Amino acid sequence: DNKLLVNHNEMLKIYKEIAGAKSYFRKKDFMKPTPFINAYRKAGKRADVVFIDEGHLLLTAPDPYNNFRDTNQLTDILQLARLVVLVFDFHQLVKLKSFWT
Repeated sequence: DNKLLVNHNEMLKIYKEIAGAKSYFRKKDFMKPTPFINAYRKAGKRADVVFIDEGHLLLTAPDPYNNFRDTNQLTDILQLARLVVLVFDFHQLVKLKSFWT
């Protein structure tokens, strides 16, 4: 059970289009972080591998607009996966609700 998480709607759309064209990818394996956290927590499941693209966009504060009520998406994802691969760009501008030190 492997997932690729990405925060950008346009990137998610592109990943799902690629998945639709390749038999070895499944569209359901591409998600946004909050739906992944909520679904896996509700089901009591753990993913084997979670690859996070644009990891600097993970939330570090509650965001009711995005249906995220906890304080750190990375912490939540680490609890819901056996292995996490995080792609993180320290040079990209981040939002206040995505503040990393």
